[in-house]
Amino acid sequence: MSDRPPAPPEDPGPPDGPTEPPAGSAAAPPAAPSRGRSGSIWLGIVIAVVAAALVWVVPFAGVADSAQLTVFLSLLLGVPVALLVAGIVLAVIPRTRRTGGGLLIGLGAAVLITGGVCTAMLASWNVSA
Repeated sequence: MSDRPPAPPEDPGPPDGPTEPPAGSAAAPPAAPSRGRSGSIWLGIVIAVVAAALVWVVPFAGVADSAQLTVFLSLLLGVPVALLVAGIVLAVIPRTRRTGGGLLIGLGAAVLITGGVCTAMLASWNVSA
């Protein structure tokens, strides 16, 4: 008698047809069929930045009386809120998820850009007492 274990059987090669990975192995799951991407992140970003620019920059040129100032302030506060709500609603709907994400990204970028421009303008304002 010998102390050696019996030799493993010879591997006959791959069987014909698909095989399942052995239990406990880390095989990759089969790829799911890809769905078409819907919506456009860039469209959402452009819409948000253009809307913010029209509301936050253009009206400063034409505010002359209190009636115009009321409309201006309503737009100044209302459009960003409307863009935020529209972005969230579009991001929840699967078909428009990318466009909603673009609106939210664009709104955030517009706030940062406008805030930077405002800060630069205030810093350069020379007030002598």
